[in-house]
Amino acid sequence: NKHFSQKKYNDAIQCYNSAIQQSEKAIYYVNRALCYIKLKQWDKVYLDSRHALDLDSTYIKANCYLGQYYLEQQRYDEAIYYFKYSLDLCKLQNKNFGDEINRLLRIAQKNRFLLIENKRIDCEIELQTYLKTLIMNDKEKRIQQRIENYIHDKEQEKKGESINENNSNENTKHYVINVTPREKTMVSESMDTTNRLSNNGGNSSDLPLSKQYLSKAIGHHNTEISTTLGTLTSGTGTAVTGATTTTTAALQTIGSNIIDHQLEEDLKDIERVCDKSLSEMNRLFNELDQRRQKREIPEYLTCKLCYDIMRDPVITPYGITYCRGCIEENL
Repeated sequence: NKHFSQKKYNDAIQCYNSAIQQSEKAIYYVNRALCYIKLKQWDKVYLDSRHALDLDSTYIKANCYLGQYYLEQQRYDEAIYYFKYSLDLCKLQNKNFGDEINRLLRIAQKNRFLLIENKRIDCEIELQTYLKTLIMNDKEKRIQQRIENYIHDKEQEKKGESINENNSNENTKHYVINVTPREKTMVSESMDTTNRLSNNGGNSSDLPLSKQYLSKAIGHHNTEISTTLGTLTSGTGTAVTGATTTTTAALQTIGSNIIDHQLEEDLKDIERVCDKSLSEMNRLFNELDQRRQKREIPEYLTCKLCYDIMRDPVITPYGITYCRGCIEENL
């Protein structure tokens, strides 16, 4: 004890080791456990506390030290159990350790609440991110589908025009599609748009939404058409003059500044619906978070016997407030 009071904990441990070899008593294990607590050697605190409880299961300090071990290991349920059990033993044995056990119990309860709260927040963030991803993916799919339907319709129109021209020129070996000055202007504008996208490193955020998706779809369809035309040429041996250029021009025209206004409106509607869904989702999560904001109960509102909010408080002659039920139970 002298070594302990001088904070020579290792020397005190040696003395307790000698005492335990001579006679195993719970008090020796408890005192040595306290030395290990000061040295932060928590595994040894657990072992000595367990040895002490094996010798005397009602030893208050042994239960309290075991609770401190579990508190340090962030096993708050076990820590709360042993702290409450220590307080119950104090009542049965009429012993008073001041506010120390109560203080440790409050720490364990608070840390347990914070641990549960952090897990809840992480789950909500993960859920919110997942829902946002689903909404954005749905928007991408709907926009892409609308663009592809639009391109398909335009291709069908071009095929119809080609069939009519072929019927009027059955003996001609080449496909000829007249390009008007206005179409040339549209192709030129579209090529300028494509070049600007390339110069910007693919950053198309300054373009209308429909053009951003059409620029991707145009490249895809150009590749498919070039492959198809190559197959036709190699298979028949007939030159298809100007077909690739004309088809590319047609697709580029789709992406020009005269995109169908109905298409623009459809894309904007899709974007508005998705943005509204995102805003509504964020609003719901924000409201839920505000309801669950951190709210600490003032200590003066809690009973010092049951550690709960006082719903029927009474004041003792000494000026201390307790729950009426706790006072009646302990009288």
